[in-house]
Amino acid sequence: MLWVGRLIVLFQLVTAVLGWGKEGHYAVCKIAEDYLSEDALAAVKKLLPESAGGDLAAVCSWADEIRFHYHWSSALHFADTPDFKCNYGYCRDCHDSSGHKDRCVTGAILNYTAQLTSTNQDFVLELKSNLTEALMFLSHFIGDVHQPLHVGFLGDLGGNSIIVRWYRRKTNLHHNLLEPQAAHAVQQLLPYEVKGDLSAYCVWPDQVRHWYKYRWTSSLHFIDTPDKACTFDYSRDCVKDMCVAGAIQNFTSQLLHYREGSTDRRYNLTEALMFLSHFMGDIHQPMHVGFTSDEGGNTIELRWFRHKSNLHHVWDREIILTALKDYYENDMDLLQQAIEGNFTDGIWYDDVSSWKDCDNLLSCPTKYAAESISIACKWAYKGVNEGATLADEYFDSRMPIVMKRIAQGGVRLAMFLNQIFGDADEGLASPT
Repeated sequence: MLWVGRLIVLFQLVTAVLGWGKEGHYAVCKIAEDYLSEDALAAVKKLLPESAGGDLAAVCSWADEIRFHYHWSSALHFADTPDFKCNYGYCRDCHDSSGHKDRCVTGAILNYTAQLTSTNQDFVLELKSNLTEALMFLSHFIGDVHQPLHVGFLGDLGGNSIIVRWYRRKTNLHHNLLEPQAAHAVQQLLPYEVKGDLSAYCVWPDQVRHWYKYRWTSSLHFIDTPDKACTFDYSRDCVKDMCVAGAIQNFTSQLLHYREGSTDRRYNLTEALMFLSHFMGDIHQPMHVGFTSDEGGNTIELRWFRHKSNLHHVWDREIILTALKDYYENDMDLLQQAIEGNFTDGIWYDDVSSWKDCDNLLSCPTKYAAESISIACKWAYKGVNEGATLADEYFDSRMPIVMKRIAQGGVRLAMFLNQIFGDADEGLASPT
């Protein structure tokens, strides 16, 4: 339930403040490197992390990639000015939304410049790791302050709320994964009281699966595959279409009737929407496409750090809850922002287009299931025995995979809904 709850929220309010983007910041730092004196270049290379290989441009987007982990730094990327004043006053404009002074991009540049020009060498050595961050922040914020809309109007959030078309593609800096037609259809199909908030019903299929009326849905939440085969074969593993991949196909096909304006009463399209949204989460959870004999890890009992659990629950809940506690102050919003940041302008940004590759909506669930069983074999089951204790090593290596699968599920669910309810015919099959 926790897994699916996070996934559903992702595509509804996905926003990110973008600067020049990776390419622009890379160019700014590359140009700067060509004009550094020998002493400055030596100091820069000494401060850069080893992963940069002495190349300042390699870390010029670091401040964007970590701003959802360092959430205090978000206000430092821009300065809001009064609408249509067309001037900037430090005392008037350099503060965050709570009124804290010096919390803007120019204040950040002043702060990190002051840190880097410290003349106390012992102090410098002691704080070398902080000065490394100061260098990376300064290099990034110099780029931001030269992007005109990072010093834009308060009323439109520096152009973020102004929706335009760039050639034939609609865009804005507040990136929402659901297109207007899809968002409208979702709002129309959901009960009035939730006001279009699909996340309010994200766990509904789990809640009703044991009711007599919906008992038939229990097998739709997962796929059992042959032990250690590490592959998914639809005809072998989804008998009579009664598995999560078959369920996604079925409810997608039902929802296509909405687009045609069908009044066919065979289908409850509200329930179809809620089932599809939930099952898109399930199919991206690797242990929902696990081995038959252990019921997707449910019968593999173990300890997660100091408490009892099982392998399925580790991937359903434990990794997420531990990440929340260790890195996000038990704040789901911070975790959500971190995941969003990674695919809107972070480490997964270049991968999103491939995540959305789908020639036919009814065949793509097979690909998603194949991904999950492959991950289950390589990461979930690997090195795990009955009664084992899983702790830091397992958590640290598996957490990025969990977060990426949640992101992929959210992006793909939005893609499905955009194609089902939108104007484009690409990727659509005929309703059945």
